[in-house]
Amino acid sequence: MKELALQRIGLGGSCHWCTEAIFRSLNGVTRVSQGWLSSAGDNCFSEGIVIEYDEQVIDLQTVIEIHLHTHSCTSMHALRERYRSAVYVFEPAQKQAAQECLTTLQQEFEQPLITRVLDYQAFEPSRVQIQDYYYSNPQKPFCINQITPKLQKLLETFSCRVEPGKRAVIEDGIKQKGRTAMAEEKDYTVEHDREKHEYRMEVSPGVYALVTYREEDNVLHLTYSEVPSSMRGQGIGSILMDKVLSQIQSEGYRVLPVCGFISNYIAEHEKWHPLLAD
Repeated sequence: MKELALQRIGLGGSCHWCTEAIFRSLNGVTRVSQGWLSSAGDNCFSEGIVIEYDEQVIDLQTVIEIHLHTHSCTSMHALRERYRSAVYVFEPAQKQAAQECLTTLQQEFEQPLITRVLDYQAFEPSRVQIQDYYYSNPQKPFCINQITPKLQKLLETFSCRVEPGKRAVIEDGIKQKGRTAMAEEKDYTVEHDREKHEYRMEVSPGVYALVTYREEDNVLHLTYSEVPSSMRGQGIGSILMDKVLSQIQSEGYRVLPVCGFISNYIAEHEKWHPLLAD
């Protein structure tokens, strides 16, 4: 039996549920741990993963290339403290190799890469209930609407790297995403209730999806989002966010997301990064 040539590296850049799903899908990746990472000399933790991979199946440059192409690696948006774009290394030779990979891969991007190579310091795992978030239930609304598009891009760009079993799950998710896209054809409108500090979108007669906020110095702190349980899994959350953020932009406000769903949505959609307050 061939002995595995296992290597370990940390990756961060977007929601760790998304990053975890991408690397759990790959041939040669033997383990993915989801959680929060910090680097040497910096006690701040950012969302990310630590993976173990067989370098005889997938090399470091391919790992980093896939990572760069599946998150916004050229955007220094206001959520970068939580979603630091980074490769976390465990020893000096790996650090030099990772830096050389970034230099080589820069030619694949028009804008400068912001991804940094950092010395790994510590890892705090997420709670057990949300580990393997995508593959434990790919029909969850967040999986369909936020993670599946990233996995679809993975299939389109790195098809030969995806495990056959995972490919079948991803393809089913893409079909489900297509079915939920029908909801986007409806002409939903958003109301801004300034007294209640909420934006409401009527999804059926008398039934609303909503986003609540608190205002401070012309910045809306987006505190909560809700879609009626009967409408979940149909893409309503994404439609709500797009319409609410469009209205906020037209009203001249900036935003700071407090709600995790809203934070993830904005992080994954670069067109809304300029709306973030500093």
